[in-house]
Amino acid sequence: MPVYSTSYSLPYLVLLTYFVLLMFMEFRCLKFEQDTKYVRWATMAGFVFFFGLRGFVNTDWLVYYNIFNGLPTLWGGNLGSAFTTDFTSEFVTDASTDQAGIEMGFIFLTVLFKSIIPDYFAWVFVNVVIDVILLDIFFRRYSKYYVLSFILFLIFGGLGIEFNLMRNVKAILLFLISLKYIEERKIVPYMLLNIAGCTLHTSALFFIPLYFFLNKEWPKWVIWTIFIVGNILVLLQISYLKPIVLAITDMMGGRMAVKARLYFASDLYSRSVGVGLSYFERTATFVLSVWLLPKLKERNPSIVMFVNSYILFFFAYFFFSEIMIAIQRITLLFAFSYWIIYPEILGLLEKSINKLVMVSVVVVYSVVILIKTNSNIFAKYDNQVFGIESYDDRKQVVSTELESVLEQK
Repeated sequence: MPVYSTSYSLPYLVLLTYFVLLMFMEFRCLKFEQDTKYVRWATMAGFVFFFGLRGFVNTDWLVYYNIFNGLPTLWGGNLGSAFTTDFTSEFVTDASTDQAGIEMGFIFLTVLFKSIIPDYFAWVFVNVVIDVILLDIFFRRYSKYYVLSFILFLIFGGLGIEFNLMRNVKAILLFLISLKYIEERKIVPYMLLNIAGCTLHTSALFFIPLYFFLNKEWPKWVIWTIFIVGNILVLLQISYLKPIVLAITDMMGGRMAVKARLYFASDLYSRSVGVGLSYFERTATFVLSVWLLPKLKERNPSIVMFVNSYILFFFAYFFFSEIMIAIQRITLLFAFSYWIIYPEILGLLEKSINKLVMVSVVVVYSVVILIKTNSNIFAKYDNQVFGIESYDDRKQVVSTELESVLEQK
């Protein structure tokens, strides 16, 4: 079985084709002022079929499958058996043993689900159904073109968070639902939703302070300073984080200093981004978003939150460019800005030919990205309807290739 093959990307291209057809159906419905609910339901159904019935795709199932099967149920002894100190200590972060930890909100919800339906694939399916319901609420609330937002979801972060980040995605989606309360200036429900997100993944802590400034227009000098300095850092490959982090950890001494030096010595975790297609796309998106903000704001005042979120995305990508792992983790928190900004830009265009050109560019770019990112053995897709590889077979293939990748780095 080849490690790299464009054939692995075919299922993803089929899903994209399905969404593109639905997108044009939606355009037609909007043009003739027809109800789009059937298009919406078909989009959600396709999403659930592709993600909810998947086999062992990508890599994080190696962790989640064992976690799910290793958890007790509420009926395994007594009602509190799954909530004892001995049990919870297995998931608490412990630096002395390199135990990263897993948020207990996620663990308790999984224990509750397993107590009702003790099946891993049913758990994945229900998780995906919850995700698509939350996405549906979010896109109906903020997107002018519903199906286009799902396409952008696939291309900008969605595949990664849906396949690999089962905890993160819930925290992100709860934040997206909470954006309504930033607009309404209701701090209590906003904080409650994001505190709930923190119990599922601690990355939701990033969202809590956003209540105070995400919906405000930032000074132009701040925005363009971020743009110019960020480009200088990437284009000149300036490494400024390494000396700062190493200086701080050396002052602290001990294990932290050792781990920091090992981290920056690793090509796998500390390699920087280069100047390629992603660089030009992110730069163009920044310029377009900021330049068109006044017009976008006239049509939809909520767009300010999403342009600001994109600036945070840009900041994370360009200012942490020397640490690939930091880019991957932080930018995913703000990738949702793409899902709303581009449909809003499309809504600004009045001529049909201009709309067609923009949609064509998005589709072609989507094809390129899907082929580029899903032509490896880890992305090899299978579906329960058509039959899937067993856990042991898939684990053997993926574990072997992961070891190979680590040895080459």
